[in-house]
Amino acid sequence: MIPIDHHVHLEKGPYSPEWLDSFVASAKGRGVSCIGIVEHTTQFRALCPSDCRERAPGDDAASLAQKVWFERHANRDRLEDYIGFIEQSRMRHPDIAFGLEVDWLGDPTVARLGPVFDWDFLIGSVHFIYGHAADNPGLAGIWGRLPVSEVYTRYFTLLREAVESCAFDILGHLDVPKMVRPLPADDKVAESLSRLIDAIVASGITVEVNTAFSYRQTPRDEHCPSHEIISRLAAHGVPLNLSSDAHKPDHVGMNIDKAAGLLRSMGVRSVRRFWRRKPEEIL
Repeated sequence: MIPIDHHVHLEKGPYSPEWLDSFVASAKGRGVSCIGIVEHTTQFRALCPSDCRERAPGDDAASLAQKVWFERHANRDRLEDYIGFIEQSRMRHPDIAFGLEVDWLGDPTVARLGPVFDWDFLIGSVHFIYGHAADNPGLAGIWGRLPVSEVYTRYFTLLREAVESCAFDILGHLDVPKMVRPLPADDKVAESLSRLIDAIVASGITVEVNTAFSYRQTPRDEHCPSHEIISRLAAHGVPLNLSSDAHKPDHVGMNIDKAAGLLRSMGVRSVRRFWRRKPEEIL
């Protein structure tokens, strides 16, 4: 299985050849043959939903902290700058795929993405629930507002809506709220997860095996999703791909070899990448 890293962010640096080359060099150093670059839709003014500045409604300390975070991290870049950078980079690095990580908010933003540019792939993911952060250990977000089981139930429901929209090529970091709180043993949570997996199987969407959980915060021998969820997906023949969710060069390819080994142990013989929204199986 050729190692790939299909979820790499450039957002902490400039859209420059030198910054991109530092990621490429790190990938080669870890034996990663091809990478996929994505940026969050919420960081672009043209794609940021009109209610973004009202994210985390309320004037409590947690909401105010999130609004400050959002002002720093979102709605700050011009989409045309990213697109121009992609067009130049495709000539220098024809083997790199470029796309977007789309925050699923249940709004019509997604419908506008296809005509905007000839993307290689779109990742659908959920980071906010009821406008409050769900996966950021530095923000209280939704935690404390709802019981942990309800947070996960609502999170899996939103992911299922994203899958059923058929707008995305890849489903991102499927159980990422565990970055803050672990998945609870709860019947309603288990049911909502099963419904999500059923929707994934029916849709044919690719699910990423994201290694970020294994190296962020306290390193752990687990990915997003968990080994148990990956096993369930593999048993159904769900197409998978590999990603580090890197935000800086030295994270590219991090623990991709371990994730690939895990997939091989589960009988998975290929992973999937995308070009111009078309899947390609890599053995």
